[in-house]
Amino acid sequence: MECNFKEITYTFMGRLDRHDLEQLGSCLELALLEASEVSFTFTGRNRHSFNRIFLVLHERGGNNFIRNHTPGSDQRLKMTRRMIYFMPGNTDLEFSFKADMRFISFHFHLNLFSHFDVFSGQRTCAAVPDEKGFCGELSDILNFSGYDLQNLCRLQSMLIALAGDFIEPSNAGLDRLDFLNSKYSAVFEYVRNSADATTGIDDLAEVAKMSRDSLSREFSRDCGIPLKKYLNRNLIRKAEKQLLEPKATARMVAERLKFNNEYYFSRFFKKNTGTTTRDYREQMQTHRMMD
Repeated sequence: MECNFKEITYTFMGRLDRHDLEQLGSCLELALLEASEVSFTFTGRNRHSFNRIFLVLHERGGNNFIRNHTPGSDQRLKMTRRMIYFMPGNTDLEFSFKADMRFISFHFHLNLFSHFDVFSGQRTCAAVPDEKGFCGELSDILNFSGYDLQNLCRLQSMLIALAGDFIEPSNAGLDRLDFLNSKYSAVFEYVRNSADATTGIDDLAEVAKMSRDSLSREFSRDCGIPLKKYLNRNLIRKAEKQLLEPKATARMVAERLKFNNEYYFSRFFKKNTGTTTRDYREQMQTHRMMD
């Protein structure tokens, strides 16, 4: 099948057979950062790299809402009982939660080929009714007295099923991801495994065996995001994950990621997420204490 993507023509699978699906299945990875059932009061605005799904269990008519301030996607979603809400990563979100609402919260990445979050590029939040009864079953799993492998499998399979319903058609094309993975695999691997605050475009050009200008131009055209912005987003993703470690501090994470100092790292984090490192850690700890 011939596919045209941003002036580039390439060939991918004419038809997906069982072998192709087996290979692709082994390349799909769920990275779960948070799974909790919570009830708390919070008003604030942030933008994080991870995707979010909320399932509202109880709500007593309070002013609970999610607002998407991302340019071109202005939305205000009132949160009500037995509704499921999806928010893609890197969206500018405002929240208002009252203590009268109890909900299940998931923070996660769903990656293909280790590099691509399948929701990358989506900017629209969505809300659907819980017609399949996910709320009750997930609440039972999260409140089980002792986690076991069986419940972990159930939890992950249900989250993937939930997430799959929110993938926009424009992001569902495996041909596009296969092309990008083939062309930029060395860059993606380096950014994921080795990049830090000292990494620059010249370093990535050397990895890709391309000139700086060619890599910057072609990456932006093919991936729909400037290379520097892609690099920064992945740095934030690493920082968010490391800040969740129980004994981690902003200073420790700044040193690991090779920022000049803690102050510069904190400024970078606040600029790219809208949240201070301290507030981020406190919010995540609050979720876990109320789990």
